[in-house]
Amino acid sequence: GKGTFNGTLSLNSLPLSIANAFLSDTHFGLKGNANGELKMQGSLTAPDINGNVTLNEAHLYSNVYGTDFTLDGRTVEIKNSLLSLDKFRLTTSDNVPITLDGDINLSQLTRPYLNIDIVGHNFPVVNAKRKSESLLYGKLLTNIVANVHGSPEHLIARGKLTVLDNTDVTYLLNNTPLSSESDLSDLVTFTNFADTVATAVPDETAQSSN
Repeated sequence: GKGTFNGTLSLNSLPLSIANAFLSDTHFGLKGNANGELKMQGSLTAPDINGNVTLNEAHLYSNVYGTDFTLDGRTVEIKNSLLSLDKFRLTTSDNVPITLDGDINLSQLTRPYLNIDIVGHNFPVVNAKRKSESLLYGKLLTNIVANVHGSPEHLIARGKLTVLDNTDVTYLLNNTPLSSESDLSDLVTFTNFADTVATAVPDETAQSSN
């Protein structure tokens, strides 16, 4: 049968980087650590979780997209496997916050489900210099009102994002659908004029001498 668990898990400077295995396809990562206490009972894959977690020097970052957000250090409660966020703040290096309200369902540990509202004003979604791995760099200032829901590997976002003045951002297109000649075959026809039939041009000088 399925394994079960009934006990208390104490978090003492647990590295958040262990969650990066679930974020491998998102180009985002976590760093920092977590402290707290969780009471867990039920199956190992779908336990009932209650307790609290406090983040310490935690960051959500992406080298590809040029982002690095400091995560709120307030204690977060988990009740019946539901982690609730109440105006949870992600803050940029310039101390500009974006707030998250909603919850994360942890009833299936291998496939958590998010339902989060996001609000930010004059928020720099991107504020970074170009690096070798960058796809996006510069400064992208926005107003954001959005909802994100789904599992980490299949997130759906809906809302409104307004790009503000003073935005100067570059996005690099790599491996686009127009990256090979075969992909362009239905859009553009290439002609090699060297292969066309040669046409003799009369030698007017020779004709006039006759």
